[in-house]
Amino acid sequence: MTRLKKAPVSNLSPELLAELTEQALLKINVHLADLHIKKQSDALKPLLEELKAAFMRELKSPHTKIIRNLDTKRDTILRALVKSLEGSIANRMFDETRADQAQVILDHVEKMGVRVIHKGDLEESIILKSFLQTMESCAGAQEEAGVDHIIATLASTQRAFDAAFSEKMGSETEHTGIREIRAIRQDIVRRYKAIMTYLDDLAFDTPLPYETTIVALNDLIDTVSAKQKALETRKENQAETELELV
Repeated sequence: MTRLKKAPVSNLSPELLAELTEQALLKINVHLADLHIKKQSDALKPLLEELKAAFMRELKSPHTKIIRNLDTKRDTILRALVKSLEGSIANRMFDETRADQAQVILDHVEKMGVRVIHKGDLEESIILKSFLQTMESCAGAQEEAGVDHIIATLASTQRAFDAAFSEKMGSETEHTGIREIRAIRQDIVRRYKAIMTYLDDLAFDTPLPYETTIVALNDLIDTVSAKQKALETRKENQAETELELV
């Protein structure tokens, strides 16, 4: 008996979430005689259409490029911060005080998690602002570690990102009537999890009618997960390239 894999739906880019959901609905079409599956499937379809409309709004938005550039900039600054701290720690024999204070700051960065750059815009902003608030009480350590200018630049970039994001959300939601992508994806994730949990339970109780569908869904989940990993790698490489140019 094959069990359904758990797709990393909460971590997928909106585009990959749409691809996963759309393809999954096609694969479960053979089970629409089940009223619960049909109900959940019917509820997902308009959400996908709304998400596509939101994508089109993003492509046309004059704010999108500004936000993407600021997002890349804050990711690059965070990587620069980590490299600077690690360099000071590695050179401890030349300046123990600097190394000790660099470790203090690096501990806070690691607590936040460098993979914050792979979060969605809003979640990354929340985490970064919490980190920056913590840094306000570490002014001495920042200066001793020689990274106060980097953290100040990260803070100013985050403020610019917040301003651009707020302006975008306020103007575009008001004029198009389409919800922001974050809200739409939350509804899609909830519906997707519900229908897949139900299908997996059915397959556990009576495997034979659902085996082919489960195998096909698992293949789809593997494909989409690999695409997400590749997307994250490209983003990391882009941040590394930007860092080299700083």
